[in-house]
Amino acid sequence: MKDRWEYYNGDFTADQYNDTLLKYSPWSGHRRFGYDLISYYEPENLVELGSHYGGSMFAFAQSVKDYGLRTKCYAVDLWEASDIYTSHDYERDIFAFFKNVREKEFREADIRMMRTSFDKAADEFDESSIEILHIDGSHEYGDVKHDFKKWMPKMKKDGIILFHDISNQKVLGKIMGSCIFWKELKERYPYTVEMRHSWGLGLLFLSGTKYRDFMDKVNLDHYLQMSIYDENVAKDRIRTDYFRLADANKWIASLRQDKMLADQDNGRLLQELETVKRRYEETDRQKDAYAEELKNIISQYEQTAKAKDVYAGELEETIREYGRTVEAKDAYAGELEETIREYGRTVEAKDAYAGELEETIKEYGRTVEAKDVYAGELEETIREYEQTVQGKDIYAGQLQEAVKAYEQTVAGKDSYIEELQQTIKAYQQEIDKIKEAYEHTIQGKDAYIEELETAGKNRR
Repeated sequence: MKDRWEYYNGDFTADQYNDTLLKYSPWSGHRRFGYDLISYYEPENLVELGSHYGGSMFAFAQSVKDYGLRTKCYAVDLWEASDIYTSHDYERDIFAFFKNVREKEFREADIRMMRTSFDKAADEFDESSIEILHIDGSHEYGDVKHDFKKWMPKMKKDGIILFHDISNQKVLGKIMGSCIFWKELKERYPYTVEMRHSWGLGLLFLSGTKYRDFMDKVNLDHYLQMSIYDENVAKDRIRTDYFRLADANKWIASLRQDKMLADQDNGRLLQELETVKRRYEETDRQKDAYAEELKNIISQYEQTAKAKDVYAGELEETIREYGRTVEAKDAYAGELEETIREYGRTVEAKDAYAGELEETIKEYGRTVEAKDVYAGELEETIREYEQTVQGKDIYAGQLQEAVKAYEQTVAGKDSYIEELQQTIKAYQQEIDKIKEAYEHTIQGKDAYIEELETAGKNRR
């Protein structure tokens, strides 16, 4: 519950679906109050017995939607005629209308449609669970009284019950039973409020505290003035619609006069049509005979056309055969062209391979020449070593002669001779290594030449 009561003066979005059905309904004068009631108390739940086309429920739901409340709104109705006061309304599918508005405008609001009787719906609610109850079903005295007794145990101790149609205005020549029952309730319950406009709306407060708070904060005259304003707007619309209707009636009368003259013309035309019809029938018989002759001619043409179709079919088949032959020849020519291109690629490949072989032979020739030069160098080195060894052999012989000459006198020369012998041995080993290296080099080059020859053969 809020700290202060606020007065709504905005629009109701449901009106766009049928403003006549909602904006000018019997409950329309209380819509702003219903909106403010919900926004002030922010109830956990609200149950309405008799939602009909939604004049009151959509006002409650507008407040729930605008303020983002979590109020659960239960719309209970069979959505079918139940008394003489609303039977004409159900010439249209009001249930589908209500459901469509709920789905398109109030998805955010929790509106639950309960298409069942009020008694069966009551079994779905726990005792002392409902905060606000709106009774607006059948207006017969016995029905309103029964609904009140059935649902009273479901109300919370500080709940509020709303009753519509409590004014003493006569409908079909008599005061509605809801008005009579409301008068009885006022005698039994001390905390009641009533608004006499828009067929009357009564509020029964079950809590004195809530009643006194309401009376301190709410200016009921505001809603009466707003209802009067809306009624004046409605009167202006009725006046506008009246003149539109008058203009429409004049136009209809003019159309009726035009129709009468048209009917007279139609009679004359029908007579003329009968004469024309007889002439036409005679002409039609003549045309039938002529048409029969034409049919015979057409039949002959059809036979000729069939023969020509057969001949044309044969020509088409011949053309198709030629086409297939040409396609086959084109394919064969393409194969020959591809073969020629393949031969060209083969010749190019062979020319490239021959070039590679020539380069390999040139490379091999250069390698052989290099090996010959290197072999010549090695041979020259060997000859030099041989000459050195021969010289050393001669020199060793001279040394041996000298050693023999000095053996008896110079014993110390033995060690020197031994050193000379070791030197000669070292020279010999070095010569052997040079020979071995030369032979190894020759073998490596031979192996390299074999690899080149093998590679050349593989390329062929």
